[in-house]
Amino acid sequence: MNQNLLFSKLIEDAEVSGYKLIDQDHTSFALLYSTSINFWTWGENIYVKVEEKDSETSIVSFTSLVLFGSYSWKRNQSNFDNYFVAFENSLTI
Repeated sequence: MNQNLLFSKLIEDAEVSGYKLIDQDHTSFALLYSTSINFWTWGENIYVKVEEKDSETSIVSFTSLVLFGSYSWKRNQSNFDNYFVAFENSLTI
């Protein structure tokens, strides 16, 4: 999937993933999401960046960081899993 199409699809799927889209940068193809306070943490920031490898292939970088904490209680892995499951489900017809 090319960079522009993938970036647009990720923006479109923001609500489906359950994360709040805070900011988007169309020049660097970067997204910032956040999660609300939960039982385990004060919330997390999720940074997603789409980089074009070639005309038909893009790479998605995903970084999840816990706010105000030194331990993620596996929330970062959970955020990764939930984000990409929601994305994959959105592609299913």
